Amino acid sequence: MKKPLIFLLFSVFAALSTGFAQEVELLEGPRFAASLEQAIDGAQSSVRLATYVFRLSPRGETGRLAKALAQAAKRGVEVELYLETTGLKDSLERGNRQVAKWLKRNQVKVYFDTPNQRSHAKAAVIDHKFCFVGSHNLTESALKHNYELTLRVDSPALAQKLEQSFTAHFK
Repeated sequence: MKKPLIFLLFSVFAALSTGFAQEVELLEGPRFAASLEQAIDGAQSSVRLATYVFRLSPRGETGRLAKALAQAAKRGVEVELYLETTGLKDSLERGNRQVAKWLKRNQVKVYFDTPNQRSHAKAAVIDHKFCFVGSHNLTESALKHNYELTLRVDSPALAQKLEQSFTAHFK
């Protein structure tokens, strides 16, 4: 059974209130990309990242994140990316397929949902411990210009729930 995003957000708050979360940081606007990149660069075992849209701008923030994912995979970290598919020939599909093709060539495992379900989640889990849950898509607009919020939560319990949700939805 698939869990809606509200369930995951509730899990964040439950982790905080019960002491399962050791640290929480609010990442506003452009602070998210730098924090996510740093976490990917420091990953030891795994990176799992779900996003609705990932538009690759080779010289921009999204290019830096794509390179960080590829470098993590090359150093032996298990890297998985979960993306939305529309099944249409629209800009979302083209953009997600473009980044998927590049990342697959660089040892990153990429999974798509099915066209009959929409995956609008924006979340990441690093090393089964560090969680990012929020509103940031991986586009230059979202990472640099939009008012976006993401929580960075240090919680193995929340990480486990997020990873189970990713597996149930995408695999």
